[in-house]
This record gives sequence, structure tokens and C-alpha cells, in this order.
Amino acid sequence: MGQDRAKLLLVAGADADGEHLTALLKGIGVAVERHAHPHDVLFGLEEPRPHLILLSLPIKGMSIGAFLASLSSQPVADSLPVVVIYEAGSLSAEELAELSDRGIAGSLARPFDHVGLGRLLVGLLPGDVGTALSRSYLPSMVAHIDGQPRRVAVEMAISKSLMVLLDGPPISVGTEFRAELSYRDPAPGRNRSIGLQLQLRVGSCSPAEGGSVRCSLRVQDVRPAERWSQYVRVCRAHLDELSGD
Repeated sequence: MGQDRAKLLLVAGADADGEHLTALLKGIGVAVERHAHPHDVLFGLEEPRPHLILLSLPIKGMSIGAFLASLSSQPVADSLPVVVIYEAGSLSAEELAELSDRGIAGSLARPFDHVGLGRLLVGLLPGDVGTALSRSYLPSMVAHIDGQPRRVAVEMAISKSLMVLLDGPPISVGTEFRAELSYRDPAPGRNRSIGLQLQLRVGSCSPAEGGSVRCSLRVQDVRPAERWSQYVRVCRAHLDELSGD
């Protein structure tokens, strides 16, 4: 991959937000350089430059307008895409239009999922990074294999089976491990996160793009059991949404 690997500068003042975004992006092979203050980016931007700057609003110490003005004065930043993530309702349509006029390449309101972030990044990072992220239909699962946590991107859930992309080396057929995941309650008016505890068994495993492996997993046990069918329906809804684009 070498020099073709996507590199992104993330400016996120809130620790939790920065950790969430960093985990999502690193999970699909994006090199993330995270900063708490925009000044660190303005005074540290140099060749080889990143492919993208992602601002998680609000940023510390300066307005986004001041940041964009300072960035535009640097030759190394010429044509460097900048995208923003903001709290829903904190920016009006007029303010978003003004940011677009000032060169913002895209914006995304919180709360968002893998699909929304992937769509924001399609075409702005090299390769199929945005597409790969948008096809992680639900928040990443964390698996515990041989005592080590490993990120798992869920691609599909059918009955009591999962198709996933797993980072790191292949694992043997028949291996069992535990995992945790969470998803958003799809009920109208609800925005809570629901957690599941899983016991999984590997049915097959083969090499996939980006140094990952694609595995089929059999769900041996799930707690709380009554939530599993809802999780499968949420997966199907995301898949149907993508298929209809």
C-alpha cells in the first residue's frame, strides 16, 4: 500500500468524538493523525501532505472561518479537501451554504453511522475507502480472539449467521470467540444504543481487500436473545438502502 495509503488529519476537540472517528477510519486502513487544536494543523502542515482534513465541530481556539482563511494562505494546502462534522441543528442551511462557498468539500450531521461517513468520504480519499466504509452496515463489532481485541466490520446478518470483514491474520475454521456490538434502536422516537454479547464460531475464512479477511460466523449464543431478530432487521434495512442508491 505504501504511499497510496489514505492519510487524514482529524481535528476533534472532544475526546470521545475523536476516539470514535479514529476507530472507524483506522478500521478500514486510513492513517489518522489526530489533533485537539486546529493551530497544530496550520503550523504543522507539510509534504507529503494528507489527502483530507476532517474537522469535528466545534473546534478549539478559533472559528471555522478563521481556520479556512489561514489554511488557504498556505501553498501546501492548495486544493486540499476539508470536510466538517457538526451537531444536527447547530448550523443553518445558510451557514452550510456559506461554508460550501468557502471551499468545504462536504459536511455531515451527528448522529451518523458508517454509511453516512462512508458517503461523505467517497471520492475524497484514494481507492475505495469511502465505499468500504459505507458498506460496514452497522457499528464495528469488537471480537476477543486469543486474548486480543480485533475490529470486525459486519457486512451482513442472516438468521443466525454473520458475514464479516476482520482485521489482521486469518483465523482457523471452528475457532470460537466472544464479541460485543451495539446498534441504534430503530423504533420511532428512540435514539438509544442497544448492546449485544455474542459467542461466535468461524465457518469459513479467506483473504479480502486491504489486508483483511472475510469470514462467515455462526452465532452460537447471543444476549439478550430477544434483540437478535431486531438486529438482523436493522442490517437488512441498511442493505436495502444501499441497494436502492
